[in-house]
Amino acid sequence: MLDTINQLVGTPALQKRPAFGKYALVELLRQKGDGYAWAKGVHLYSELRPVENLEIAQSDEAARKYLRVIEEYTHAGIAAASLFGLELLELQGNVLHFHKDGENVEEAALAALQFSHIFTKVLYETLAEDLGDDWRGFAICMDHGDSVIVRRGNASNSSAISLGPSANRPAKRLLYGKTPAGHAEIPGSWAASLIGTPCHGAWFAINLRDRDGLSVLSSLENAGLESQLRVILNNYRVNRALMANRSQPLVLVNASDLVDQGNFSTDQPLRMRAFCMRVDLDGFSSIVERAFARGDDAVEAIAKGFIKILEFGDYFEKRHYGVVRLPWAGDCVAFLIPPTADLRSFRGKEWIAFVEEWQAFGANTPDGQKHHWSAIFNNVSWAVGITYADDGCCLVAPVSALSRKFLIGAGAPLAVANDAEHLGKGDETIIHSTDQQACFPIVRGLFSKMACTEFWQTKKITLKKVRDAALEAGKSENASKIEIVAKAKTITVPPPMPYCE
Repeated sequence: MLDTINQLVGTPALQKRPAFGKYALVELLRQKGDGYAWAKGVHLYSELRPVENLEIAQSDEAARKYLRVIEEYTHAGIAAASLFGLELLELQGNVLHFHKDGENVEEAALAALQFSHIFTKVLYETLAEDLGDDWRGFAICMDHGDSVIVRRGNASNSSAISLGPSANRPAKRLLYGKTPAGHAEIPGSWAASLIGTPCHGAWFAINLRDRDGLSVLSSLENAGLESQLRVILNNYRVNRALMANRSQPLVLVNASDLVDQGNFSTDQPLRMRAFCMRVDLDGFSSIVERAFARGDDAVEAIAKGFIKILEFGDYFEKRHYGVVRLPWAGDCVAFLIPPTADLRSFRGKEWIAFVEEWQAFGANTPDGQKHHWSAIFNNVSWAVGITYADDGCCLVAPVSALSRKFLIGAGAPLAVANDAEHLGKGDETIIHSTDQQACFPIVRGLFSKMACTEFWQTKKITLKKVRDAALEAGKSENASKIEIVAKAKTITVPPPMPYCE
């Protein structure tokens, strides 16, 4: 595998691109080429938890409110990070991913905890008040260790992706809802030295809202830095209110290349009707973990291979007119795909072509053999969650922060596709019941219901499988039954709540 990756990185076609290089982390985050950086320190993930109704949203105003909340949350995070020496690596919807550089675990962890303490305090006193009934809390999880940060591009959907167990462990812990709101979780092995409380479990949860429960929280207080954060956040709010008063009504467009070129903002977002296809590289975390066990050369080879995965994501977006790619979140990424045919036909079966192309990872595309994307890593495959979520309404906007832009989205398709992808494994495709009902009868027959959910699953779906199933049905005595099913009324199921009326 490593030889294949090295050959790919050295191909003449790639040498025409900006040099893929090794950088210091700060340089990587500020420069415009492709590259990677070694980092040692704390990976810290913070998750804002609005209620589901706001995240999915039932109206244009609710969706815009969600985008505005994420924008303010991001600016607050960046302001806090600048005071405590952290770098923002990724904005993943309602999750911010920070890094605190530091060889010494205790020193870096204490700085990260102080950041967590003050950031949480300010958010609970500002955003929580603004959100009211839409607030479900805020949580943080962190770990320390070596990692490699890979970056490609400088548009609003570019990402700085962390490869390494120290980044993967807290991300999975937090994103699967195991960290309680109002808390920061640290590895259990840190508890005795940092908190003075022995812990025999894998994780130790610190209640950042209980200042009397742990004496360490008193030592993390810093009135000066807290005051600075409040001033920065207040100034941002004042300036943002002035800009919002100048905003124009929603603009209805669906061209992905306008996101960065147009005047889109959280007050005036890109509005589109689309399928959301969210994909996850199943098995990749194990490859990264084994590479770290083998040494630096193996890890750097993984980084060079992963940049090819990011390249395919760019290729996939540009190959299909109107598709919008959101930033990568580790080895996961989401695409917004406007129907390329009449809606009935696209929901009936044509969406399968997009899933098939991605799961084959370029092997069946005209350029696939040239780039060999499908052969970069062995023993991995893609889980796909894809949905139109009843009406396909999505809002997309870039958030500007310091020298970078981060593309964010809102709407039922994004939330439902995220849930679907989490249920899937490699080579599987998961759809919601509303999508299953919209499929042609032959396609429906390829899916099976997932117990205790409103989702349906199939494996290695292709248009050829659909054609073969149709031919088989035509030969069998069941053909008449299929015709009856096609004309019958479908069973009504609770649809995912749309965000726009």
